[in-house]
Amino acid sequence: QRHRKLSVFEKLALHAGLVGDEKSALDYFEQAIVLSKEISEYDSFRLGSMLYKCGKLNVKCNNKGRGLEQVSEGLDILSRVCGDDDERVRKAREDLQNLRKM
Repeated sequence: QRHRKLSVFEKLALHAGLVGDEKSALDYFEQAIVLSKEISEYDSFRLGSMLYKCGKLNVKCNNKGRGLEQVSEGLDILSRVCGDDDERVRKAREDLQNLRKM
């Protein structure tokens, strides 16, 4: 049941982002992240990816401090799960540096 709820929140967040409803996207991502952390104590690509996306959205919505924390946490997870040489991890690291300059 919780896994289904996680999938629904994640899909709603992605859809809201696609249609430009950034506030709803943030709300759904935040709920999905909390639920993902409750479901598993282990790092996952899914959690890292959600934190990264939510963090970028928070920065875009003028919540830079929270956004940078989330992007950083997501990057740490992605690094552990995928390795530092992974293309997605390198891209996320570049994004984090650029977000800090904003």
